[in-house]
Amino acid sequence: MLDAAFANLTRWIKDGVAPPKAERIAIENAGTPQARVTLDKYGNGVGGYRTPYLEVPIATYSVSSKGETFCPELGRVDPFDWARLNALYGTPQNYATKVAQVTDRMVKERFITESDGKKMKAEAAPVPANAAKVADSADKLVRDRWLTASDAKKIKAEVVMPPPASHGRAVEETATSSPASTP
Repeated sequence: MLDAAFANLTRWIKDGVAPPKAERIAIENAGTPQARVTLDKYGNGVGGYRTPYLEVPIATYSVSSKGETFCPELGRVDPFDWARLNALYGTPQNYATKVAQVTDRMVKERFITESDGKKMKAEAAPVPANAAKVADSADKLVRDRWLTASDAKKIKAEVVMPPPASHGRAVEETATSSPASTP
């Protein structure tokens, strides 16, 4: 997304074409001590630069965390549970389609470069079609006692719907991990 910002600044300087503008971040109780960012139905901020991760959410993204010292300065991600993901998207393909639609719109509006858009769509794509191979690998790791049956079951479920925080990468990484690196 920084690429798009630099490309837009360059285009503005060279061609006089101003960068795209996003809505201002919505604030509730502005000007009072109770002022805070307005949240959408998923608990994410309204307005501002909304990426496909916010437009087609799989988590609530918070701007601060609880804790001592610098923890309040760190953000956190609270992934949606499986029931909520299924209610929102039904299938990994539906999720990927929605991400692709939002990403294509944002590329057209110049908020995202085409290169970054391709990466975002790839991250949202369903886990590889060779689910049987992933299941066989998980079963072998159980037989070899590198993985619990419970963890294998989770891996097999992830082939159907990628885990929320991964955007589709975890199953592939888990399936290709060596036994020594498996917890």
